[in-house]
Amino acid sequence: MIIEKATKGQDYLKSLVKKYPSSQVLKLCATQYYDNLITGCRFGIPHFATDPRGVNWDVSGLYEGPFYCGRRLAEEKIVHEPSVSKLNDEMR
Repeated sequence: MIIEKATKGQDYLKSLVKKYPSSQVLKLCATQYYDNLITGCRFGIPHFATDPRGVNWDVSGLYEGPFYCGRRLAEEKIVHEPSVSKLNDEMR
């Protein structure tokens, strides 16, 4: 479920890049930050049953992508979409 939601969220962010082409942070969110989140979940979730402690350690940093996305967008002050903040909160 998290991978599906993160992928839809990433698609949404990519669609906003067209609306806010001057936002370098939004481009970073839609690519690097959400790519890392999705890849980390794809790697970690299958291993959860066999090594929950190890997986917990591996995926514990995944919240950082959405966290930094929200933080850096607020600093950049170009994107004004409450839905992005909500998405980042849910992904964290």
